[in-house]
Amino acid sequence: MNSKMTSSTEQSANQTASGRSLAYAGVVPPDHTHSTQAGPRYVFVFIEVLGCEGGIQSYIKDILTAYASLPSVPPADVFLLRDQITPEAIAPFADGPFRFHGFKSKRSMWERVQLTLSLGVTLLRHRPARVFCGHMNLAPMVSQLCRRLRIPYTVLTYGKEVWQTLPPQ
Repeated sequence: MNSKMTSSTEQSANQTASGRSLAYAGVVPPDHTHSTQAGPRYVFVFIEVLGCEGGIQSYIKDILTAYASLPSVPPADVFLLRDQITPEAIAPFADGPFRFHGFKSKRSMWERVQLTLSLGVTLLRHRPARVFCGHMNLAPMVSQLCRRLRIPYTVLTYGKEVWQTLPPQ
């Protein structure tokens, strides 16, 4: 299966040995266009999944793998605050229904601004059926965007934020 990838910052594409067209922002199978098409679509928002390996990253990869294994799965956008999207990083999901958006930058504030703007545009354009927020620190931003646009959202919780009271912010 050929995977079509698009990039807001880089329009050039690389070719893999299997002939897949690769750029650096996302993976979209040809039958999953990113227009305002009928039918549900979903959005996942995480801090970091591809750039390091740990318990939370393994859990998130399990979630994405389980989602991709569902029958007749609708397309999904995956927003990653601190990940750089490369062909190698997304290879395990290359045949899945995902379009990845990475915002890794040397300036953490710039990552947040880019993520917020890109997510906001995606929510306005595509009106997903649900947004899955994968970190407590992203929940205030996701909540504000989704509430204003009346899009249902779910905050996925795991780790110490579930078992311990977080310090006041």
